[in-house]
Amino acid sequence: MFAHDYLLWSVAAISIFCAGCATSKGPAFNYAPEAEDQAAKELIVPEGKSVIYVFAYHHNRLQTIIQVDQRDVCRLAKRTYYKAVLESGQHQLGIRCEGNWDDGTPFRIGKERVTNVEPNHAYFFMAVVNESVGPGGFLLMGVQSQVSVDLIKSQDWLGRSIIRDRRNRLTGELISP
Repeated sequence: MFAHDYLLWSVAAISIFCAGCATSKGPAFNYAPEAEDQAAKELIVPEGKSVIYVFAYHHNRLQTIIQVDQRDVCRLAKRTYYKAVLESGQHQLGIRCEGNWDDGTPFRIGKERVTNVEPNHAYFFMAVVNESVGPGGFLLMGVQSQVSVDLIKSQDWLGRSIIRDRRNRLTGELISP
């Protein structure tokens, strides 16, 4: 009887421990359904419209918020991208990164750019977030850390290959349509 109870308690403790390990990596990120991701990878531009793709170009823990015409539209994380179908003309694109320094002090960094899009064209942008240690950042125990963001227009061939890469996924973290 003792061995049986001990075994049950051991299995329960291990299950709780493993569940804690699985969730300790931070919040889960939502990806778009596979069918939507595959359709976005076809790079089809509706007649008379423009399409923009914004892909996350960073290898760190930070998520970013993408804006179109001063409206938050989605969150991006490592190896994700966003697709928007727009009317031709001038549009304002933005990137914002929010978080906390190691000491808990909040930060909010952003950048915007105005771009002109033509009908029947696709455009590709890299949402770049750099989290590094170096001069000009926040002083923490003698070490300078900093975060910078940028929104860079990508060359067509590079943008197409990044979007089509099977490891990159369409974001499901939509904020507004």
